[in-house]
Amino acid sequence: MEKRKVLMDWGYMGYVEDGEGDPIVFVHGAGNRGEVWSKLFGILRNHCRIIALDLPGHGESSCIQIKSVDDYTSEVLAFLDKM
Repeated sequence: MEKRKVLMDWGYMGYVEDGEGDPIVFVHGAGNRGEVWSKLFGILRNHCRIIALDLPGHGESSCIQIKSVDDYTSEVLAFLDKM
């Protein structure tokens, strides 16, 4: 499992990545971070590329003002565009 960051318009989005092949992207719930999915990494790393991001204001990601679930959705889509 490798910790990484990608530069967004507002700061950095942290994520962890493991495995190779077709990607599966994991998004955590409120008050958590991407590493919450780490138990699945051992099972899936031989079958696919795993990307588990830290939403803004969580884990290794920079803090920004998020007002709604739609704001989180927009940031996840922007993250995927940069991948």
